[in-house]
Amino acid sequence: MGETRGFLTLSEIERAAEAAGSHWFDQRTMRHHRTRRTKTCITTPTGAIFLTTDGAGFDPADGRGYTVREATREPFGVRTAEGHSVAEFSNGRTAERVADRRKAEHSD
Repeated sequence: MGETRGFLTLSEIERAAEAAGSHWFDQRTMRHHRTRRTKTCITTPTGAIFLTTDGAGFDPADGRGYTVREATREPFGVRTAEGHSVAEFSNGRTAERVADRRKAEHSD
C-alpha cells in the first residue's frame, strides 16, 4: 500500500473532492449552507485541517459559527475536527502544535 500524504493547499483539497465525486466545495452547496473557508490549511499526515464559518441557520440574522474541519485523503472526506477549537487554529504557533498532535495521533 502506498504512503498517504497530507494536503498542502485548499485548492488541492477541492480538486480531491471533485475527483471523489464530493459536492462539499461546490459553489451551490457552500451558498446553501452559507459556508466560507479560510485560504490556508494545516497539513496533517492523512489530509489537512482548515477553518470554516457557516450560517447558524437559514436566516442571515441567525449569525455565523466557526468550525475546524478535517479533510482526509484516503478515503476522501470532510468532517468536523473533533477536539480542536477555533482559538487553537487562529494562533500560528498553536496551529503548528495542533498539526504535531494530529501527526502523533496517526503515527501508530
